[in-house]
Amino acid sequence: MKQVHTDEQIQKLLDQKQISEQERDAEVRAYQLLYQALGQPPSDVSIPENFSQKMAALAIQQQKQHVRRQSLRWMSVIISSIGLSMLGLYYTYPPFFHYLLAYKDVFIFTIIVFLAVQASDYWLVRKKQLWTS
Repeated sequence: MKQVHTDEQIQKLLDQKQISEQERDAEVRAYQLLYQALGQPPSDVSIPENFSQKMAALAIQQQKQHVRRQSLRWMSVIISSIGLSMLGLYYTYPPFFHYLLAYKDVFIFTIIVFLAVQASDYWLVRKKQLWTS
Protein backbone atom coordinates (compact mmCIF):
# COMPACT_ATOMS: atom_id res chain seq x y z
CA MET A 1 0.00 0.00 0.00
CA LYS A 2 1.28 3.41 -0.96
CA GLN A 3 2.02 5.77 1.90
CA VAL A 4 0.47 9.22 1.72
CA HIS A 5 2.70 12.07 2.86
CA THR A 6 1.77 15.57 3.86
CA ASP A 7 3.60 18.53 2.35
CA GLU A 8 5.72 18.96 5.47
CA GLN A 9 6.66 15.28 5.53
CA ILE A 10 7.72 15.39 1.88
CA GLN A 11 9.85 18.47 2.56
CA LYS A 12 11.57 16.80 5.52
CA LEU A 13 12.19 13.57 3.60
CA LEU A 14 13.64 15.45 0.64
CA ASP A 15 15.86 17.55 2.93
CA GLN A 16 17.13 14.39 4.61
CA LYS A 17 17.27 12.51 1.27
CA GLN A 18 15.31 9.60 2.76
CA ILE A 19 12.92 8.94 -0.12
CA SER A 20 13.42 5.71 -2.00
CA GLU A 21 12.70 5.25 -5.70
CA GLN A 22 9.50 3.36 -4.87
CA GLU A 23 8.06 6.29 -2.90
CA ARG A 24 8.66 8.82 -5.67
CA ASP A 25 5.20 9.45 -7.01
CA ALA A 26 4.13 12.49 -9.01
CA GLU A 27 3.70 14.70 -5.96
CA VAL A 28 7.12 13.87 -4.54
CA ARG A 29 8.68 14.34 -7.98
CA ALA A 30 7.04 17.78 -8.26
CA TYR A 31 8.51 18.77 -4.89
CA GLN A 32 11.92 17.49 -5.96
CA LEU A 33 11.82 19.55 -9.16
CA LEU A 34 10.73 22.58 -7.17
CA TYR A 35 13.65 22.21 -4.76
CA GLN A 36 16.08 21.83 -7.63
CA ALA A 37 14.74 24.98 -9.29
CA LEU A 38 14.86 26.94 -6.02
CA GLY A 39 18.43 25.78 -5.44
CA GLN A 40 19.66 27.49 -8.58
CA PRO A 41 20.69 31.15 -8.47
CA PRO A 42 18.25 33.60 -10.02
CA SER A 43 18.83 34.47 -13.65
CA ASP A 44 19.92 37.90 -14.79
CA VAL A 45 16.60 38.61 -16.44
CA SER A 46 15.26 42.04 -15.62
CA ILE A 47 11.99 43.61 -16.56
CA PRO A 48 11.72 47.19 -17.81
CA GLU A 49 10.78 49.91 -15.35
CA ASN A 50 7.51 50.66 -17.11
CA PHE A 51 6.44 46.99 -17.21
CA SER A 52 3.61 47.47 -14.71
CA GLN A 53 2.32 50.50 -16.59
CA LYS A 54 2.32 48.54 -19.86
CA MET A 55 0.48 45.65 -18.23
CA ALA A 56 -2.08 47.98 -16.66
CA ALA A 57 -2.65 49.69 -20.03
CA LEU A 58 -3.03 46.31 -21.71
CA ALA A 59 -5.55 45.18 -19.08
CA ILE A 60 -7.56 48.39 -19.51
CA GLN A 61 -7.51 47.99 -23.29
CA GLN A 62 -8.70 44.39 -23.06
CA GLN A 63 -11.45 45.40 -20.65
CA LYS A 64 -12.63 48.13 -23.04
CA GLN A 65 -12.66 45.66 -25.94
CA HIS A 66 -14.66 43.21 -23.84
CA VAL A 67 -17.18 45.92 -22.91
CA ARG A 68 -17.52 46.96 -26.56
CA ARG A 69 -18.11 43.38 -27.69
CA GLN A 70 -20.64 42.88 -24.90
CA SER A 71 -22.45 46.10 -25.85
CA LEU A 72 -22.56 45.11 -29.51
CA ARG A 73 -23.98 41.72 -28.62
CA TRP A 74 -26.73 43.24 -26.50
CA MET A 75 -27.54 45.85 -29.13
CA SER A 76 -27.82 43.17 -31.81
CA VAL A 77 -30.13 41.12 -29.55
CA ILE A 78 -32.32 44.15 -28.86
CA ILE A 79 -32.48 45.25 -32.50
CA SER A 80 -33.22 41.68 -33.63
CA SER A 81 -35.99 41.38 -31.04
CA ILE A 82 -37.58 44.64 -32.09
CA GLY A 83 -37.32 43.71 -35.77
CA LEU A 84 -38.85 40.28 -35.20
CA SER A 85 -41.62 41.82 -33.09
CA MET A 86 -42.45 44.33 -35.79
CA LEU A 87 -42.38 41.62 -38.45
CA GLY A 88 -44.66 39.43 -36.33
CA LEU A 89 -46.98 42.34 -35.69
CA TYR A 90 -47.16 43.08 -39.40
CA TYR A 91 -48.14 39.51 -40.28
CA THR A 92 -50.46 38.80 -37.35
CA TYR A 93 -52.37 42.07 -37.10
CA PRO A 94 -51.82 44.32 -40.15
CA PRO A 95 -54.39 47.02 -39.21
CA PHE A 96 -52.56 47.81 -35.97
CA PHE A 97 -49.25 47.93 -37.81
CA HIS A 98 -50.72 50.38 -40.35
CA TYR A 99 -52.09 52.45 -37.45
CA LEU A 100 -48.54 52.66 -36.03
CA LEU A 101 -47.21 53.67 -39.45
CA ALA A 102 -49.66 56.56 -39.50
CA TYR A 103 -47.73 58.02 -36.52
CA LYS A 104 -44.27 57.16 -37.77
CA ASP A 105 -43.09 60.78 -37.33
CA VAL A 106 -43.80 60.53 -33.59
CA PHE A 107 -41.98 57.21 -33.34
CA ILE A 108 -38.96 58.48 -35.27
CA PHE A 109 -38.80 61.60 -33.09
CA THR A 110 -39.06 59.48 -29.93
CA ILE A 111 -36.25 57.21 -31.09
CA ILE A 112 -34.02 60.17 -31.98
CA VAL A 113 -34.61 61.83 -28.60
CA PHE A 114 -33.96 58.55 -26.79
CA LEU A 115 -30.68 58.02 -28.65
CA ALA A 116 -29.63 61.64 -28.04
CA VAL A 117 -30.25 61.30 -24.30
CA GLN A 118 -28.30 58.04 -24.21
CA ALA A 119 -25.38 59.53 -26.17
CA SER A 120 -25.23 62.69 -24.04
CA ASP A 121 -25.38 60.63 -20.85
CA TYR A 122 -22.54 58.44 -22.12
CA TRP A 123 -20.35 61.40 -23.01
CA LEU A 124 -21.06 63.27 -19.77
CA VAL A 125 -20.35 60.22 -17.61
CA ARG A 126 -17.17 59.55 -19.56
CA LYS A 127 -15.97 63.14 -19.10
CA LYS A 128 -16.80 63.02 -15.39
CA GLN A 129 -14.78 59.82 -15.00
CA LEU A 130 -11.84 61.45 -16.79
CA TRP A 131 -12.01 64.49 -14.49
CA THR A 132 -12.09 62.41 -11.31
CA SER A 133 -9.30 60.01 -12.27
